[in-house]
Amino acid sequence: LREADANDRPFIAAINPEKLEKFYAKYGEDSDRQIYIRLTEMLYLTLELATGAKMQNRPPIIEYYDEVKRLVIFTPLAERIDIESLGKRYRLDLEALAAA
Repeated sequence: LREADANDRPFIAAINPEKLEKFYAKYGEDSDRQIYIRLTEMLYLTLELATGAKMQNRPPIIEYYDEVKRLVIFTPLAERIDIESLGKRYRLDLEALAAA
């Protein structure tokens, strides 16, 4: 794939789990609070970059991006929230995806 013509290369999105693993080791999960990761933000950015959109400012969740190699590596941020809020956030994400 590295040697493929730039127009023929697939777009590759990867996740560096290092911060998530540290966060999870510190907080874990319990019955009251869960870890929320902005999956839809990563999906949106992946689709935008894969279709050739130019980044004006690199979001903090993008650790590495190479337009020529068509590779992006995310280091997702996580936050600890209560179960009810987690459900609301994922429902809002679902509505946003359905509207797109």
